[in-house]
Amino acid sequence: MRLALVLDRFDPGRGGLEHWAWQWTTWLLDRGHKVDVVAAEAAAETIRPGLRLHPLGEPAGRDGSRYAFAERVAGYLSQVDADVVHDLGVGWRCDILQPQFGTRLADDRRAIASLSPGRRFGARLSWQRRKRLADICRLERRQYAADGPRVVAVSRMTSADLRSAHGIPAGRIEVIHNGVDVSRFAPACDAERSAARRRFGVDGFVLVFVGHNFRLKGLDTVLRAVSRLGTSNVQLLVVGRGPLESYRRKAGRLGITGRVTFAGGLPDARVAYAAADAFVQPTFYDPCSLTVLEAAASGLPVLTTRFNGASEFFDPGRSAWILDDSADDRAAADAIISWLDPHVRLDMAEAGRVAAGTATHDRCFARLLATCHRIIERRRAA
Repeated sequence: MRLALVLDRFDPGRGGLEHWAWQWTTWLLDRGHKVDVVAAEAAAETIRPGLRLHPLGEPAGRDGSRYAFAERVAGYLSQVDADVVHDLGVGWRCDILQPQFGTRLADDRRAIASLSPGRRFGARLSWQRRKRLADICRLERRQYAADGPRVVAVSRMTSADLRSAHGIPAGRIEVIHNGVDVSRFAPACDAERSAARRRFGVDGFVLVFVGHNFRLKGLDTVLRAVSRLGTSNVQLLVVGRGPLESYRRKAGRLGITGRVTFAGGLPDARVAYAAADAFVQPTFYDPCSLTVLEAAASGLPVLTTRFNGASEFFDPGRSAWILDDSADDRAAADAIISWLDPHVRLDMAEAGRVAAGTATHDRCFARLLATCHRIIERRRAA
């Protein structure tokens, strides 16, 4: 099979969506399939036998038109000879549309909710935001038209958002959760843990937060929760390429500067999981977070919210803490305090690891491949 994969940027070190795309591509190549990657930008170092890169350049920027870029992608795909076109949310000329970011309308709504009350009113009235939403609505009307492609949602939450926002019949949507590579993510041994802690200069009880969009992923809530713990021996390790100086100042205003370590972006988060005792990500919106699944597979108890599709794998209160309110720093602090009891922490970590073990990327990719084969078979029959 030759699959054309469409996304904005093909670079496994950029973020969760891009890393997932690299894993999917590698999985296919390892099984003898061919992959064409059509993207605005593609990292040259990803080239390997069986993979062809088609970098189009000039991605839709912050003020650019996503609809115009989708039109350009549609025109280019007419030149690509593929058995199946798999689009991760860019355009509409495809056989499988899998918006890894969920729906942009839901993302916008939750992004507004992540702002302070004083900033929400101005954000809603922003001319730039209204222009961007008009462009997105035009694109999504085309993507989810009645005669559109098969839709794959990465969680039941995302499926519900798609049906609500676009009236897509349930029979046209297939839910295939993201998965974690359990061969790479596993509990660290004592030597790995000690080395990781020395690297980051942390000790005591260490929480780890991993994410690039600090505000949407709930870092403000985590900082406030840590400040509620007073002088307890709890430290926070923050991994990501977000606005570090801004959040350093926030930590200073909360009086917890000495208890927060900002590590910046890391090429491999495993070392951060090895250094930690627990994982926190009270996200305002995440269709199906890979980092939550990675942390759980690495043997850490996790905290997230019901606005994360990955929460569907966990039993709230037993295999993870699942908050109803992403801004509830008091509830987050209570969850962290519960983990200071080693019995509670270890029991939740083990239950979480079992839950993450049901969400393997092999299972996810096998289901996607089966969907591809069904599309090919239906086309041949027709």
